[in-house]
Amino acid sequence: MAKPTEGDFIRLEFTGKDAAGNVFETTREADAKTAGFFDSRVKYGPALVAVGKGQLLPGMDEAVKNAEEGVEQKTVVPKEKAFGERNPDLVRLIPLAQFTQSGLDPVPGAVVELDGHRARVQSVNGGRVRVDFNHELAGQELSYSFKVTKIVTKPEEKIAALAEDLNAQAKLAQGTVTVTVGETVPKDSAFLGRKLRFLQQALLFIPEVQKIVFQEEYARPKETP
Repeated sequence: MAKPTEGDFIRLEFTGKDAAGNVFETTREADAKTAGFFDSRVKYGPALVAVGKGQLLPGMDEAVKNAEEGVEQKTVVPKEKAFGERNPDLVRLIPLAQFTQSGLDPVPGAVVELDGHRARVQSVNGGRVRVDFNHELAGQELSYSFKVTKIVTKPEEKIAALAEDLNAQAKLAQGTVTVTVGETVPKDSAFLGRKLRFLQQALLFIPEVQKIVFQEEYARPKETP
């Protein structure tokens, strides 16, 4: 059976668990419900991933290259190929005033953003806040169950797969990608995020693409009787 190689696009189902066996991420609706963090606003299903391009943890990138298409797999990702070791220097004491001036209410367990970096509040005591800038999964061995549901190798098929996630149609001809977005597709902030992702992945991961042209259709809202 086929196995993906670096540069291929794949559709990937996966569920990741931390060292205690708790699910921390999943593309599977059933696993999200079982773990207790199902979100009706999230579209669950196999994610589109460019193999070997840093879109997965290093340990998972290695695992998918050895995975057969359509076969459920399990792998253990050591901490050095996940989020690395915990760094004690990234646990710091910060004056409480710095939080109050920014309108933040630091409570233990809360995730905050300081100087452009995410941190978790560990404690608040004596006008100082102890925060941890380590990733919450740093120092942990992780486990994944996953399945490569589809391998995409041809440039035209890669473009079509990216367009599918954009809810659009796209064709590649002589180095130019023409993307057509119908009038029924909401042009909201979520669409803009997907559009940026399309541009980045097409230009970074598909060498045959030299230029991208978007054709977006808009229509006047219909009057309600």
